[in-house]
Amino acid sequence: MATDMDEGNGKEAGVDFDTSWGSVASGYNESMGDTGDYSHQNTIDPPLFELAGDVAGKVVYDVGCGNGYISRRMVREGAREVWASDISEEMIDVAKSRYPSTGISYSVHDAARFDGMPDGHFDLVVMNMAIHLMPDLNALTKGIHALLKPGGRFVFSTDHPLRYVAYKAIDAYDVDIVAECEDYLVERATQTFNAWTKREDLNMYSRPLSAYLNACGRNGLYVQEVREPKTGPGLLKTL
Repeated sequence: MATDMDEGNGKEAGVDFDTSWGSVASGYNESMGDTGDYSHQNTIDPPLFELAGDVAGKVVYDVGCGNGYISRRMVREGAREVWASDISEEMIDVAKSRYPSTGISYSVHDAARFDGMPDGHFDLVVMNMAIHLMPDLNALTKGIHALLKPGGRFVFSTDHPLRYVAYKAIDAYDVDIVAECEDYLVERATQTFNAWTKREDLNMYSRPLSAYLNACGRNGLYVQEVREPKTGPGLLKTL
């Protein structure tokens, strides 16, 4: 593992490598609204919800909830209890103030901190496009395993580590494919394109898929299924 993975723990750790999205909370909310943007509606979210399954009567925890649209859908689909957290106070403020919803318990804290959360309480933990913002996958997956009931499920979505190679194929980005492939196995803190600032200043962690799968396996979260959905033509036109 490369040493530059030790960049810190985002906003809460008070370091420069801030992986919270508080500074773009307003723009993020305008894009996502109550249903997610085009890419979430058509590519990212369908397999996420299919793998989550029927949530009626279930206890759900939405980690890195952003403006809370996933949590609100869980409530609409009959979840008995929904918890949601984000490291960004600004995001939680948006979720609470713009989308009043009963049945959601919001909190502000780092995703890998589980103080005060009940062990063995949750049927489902979901993480929508946030796991690649986490510096410590081991701490995260270990804590999530402790939260789940026997037979509980952890479902997450993430950027594909080789996405820029696909983008190059459609001339969406000017990228060095050889360099991208050479760096695939290197776990590192990096920056990517920020749709709200229009700059390469969105902090995240780049890892091979094996890093996610192995972190889950080491901590008792056994992989049942992996989905790699096809991108729709409407999304390609926006890149």
